[in-house]
Amino acid sequence: MSHNDLKASEFNKVVGQRILKQRLNKKLTQTKLAKELFVTFQQVQKYEKGINGVSGFRIKQLSLALEVPVNYFFDYPITVIDGKLCSPNVSVDNNQNVSKREPQDKQLDTNKERSE
Repeated sequence: MSHNDLKASEFNKVVGQRILKQRLNKKLTQTKLAKELFVTFQQVQKYEKGINGVSGFRIKQLSLALEVPVNYFFDYPITVIDGKLCSPNVSVDNNQNVSKREPQDKQLDTNKERSE
């Protein structure tokens, strides 16, 4: 199962994609967002690419600057198995059997219903 564990780098990329998406929706440049966060535009680039993780404090700043709730950055399906975060293409049945699913859509879809 270790090949399915959600790595910090994958998590950072998901959060970064959310930052980028909302920054573009708000028609902000990286420089303008960086000024609101009191960081360099290079740091915003690193967040958006998932190179650097985003602290809880910075998430709060981002939520205010981008006018989204804090959970916007984390609201995507994940599974926890034996205390490990697993990627969305891992399913667990009622007997705790783990199986890999093929992703239906490689892009983030925040409007998809989560019946799992």
